Amino acid sequence: MMNIACSSAQTKRATKKSILPRVLLLAALCVLTLAFTGCDLLKDRSATELVISDAAEIEVEDLVKYESLALLDIRGAEVSPELFVQLQTAMPNCRILWSVPIGSQRFDNQLTELTLPAETDAAMLELLTYFPNLSRVDARACSCYDALVSKSIELSTVSFVWQVQIADVTAQSTDASLDLSGKTVGGGEALMTALAHLP
Repeated sequence: MMNIACSSAQTKRATKKSILPRVLLLAALCVLTLAFTGCDLLKDRSATELVISDAAEIEVEDLVKYESLALLDIRGAEVSPELFVQLQTAMPNCRILWSVPIGSQRFDNQLTELTLPAETDAAMLELLTYFPNLSRVDARACSCYDALVSKSIELSTVSFVWQVQIADVTAQSTDASLDLSGKTVGGGEALMTALAHLP
């Protein structure tokens, strides 16, 4: 009888000893899961402003859960126009500050004046619509003349300036007149093409 009682007590102690490590392991796994999944329970969803500097941390599905978010600053992250549009569509009442990629450079979308890099092409000019406060564009380093003429008409509230080389004369799009007297400007067709690039 004594042997049975001792054996039963030993079994209970052994069972308790084997359960404790399992419980501790399970608790540790729960904590790690919460930490790595960024569980909603650990996030303050009442924030009105967020700054994110790494594009890998930007998840549209997660950001829409911030119902009071009024300002999202992602200027420090390399965000594509496609991701920006997704964010803007998902959070129409949130002001989003970002850096617009044009050529090899990025520009704060809150700028009022912009100097475009030389590699700017017609497709890149479409990105100008992401600058809500834009009033002046310096495109003197650019050579996508037809696109510049079109964009300057489309964005009529923005002042554009670019330049065209006609022989040894540099004509700017803002020039009201052009004096070519005494200059060799080549054939008439070349001159007409150059003049067509000026408004």
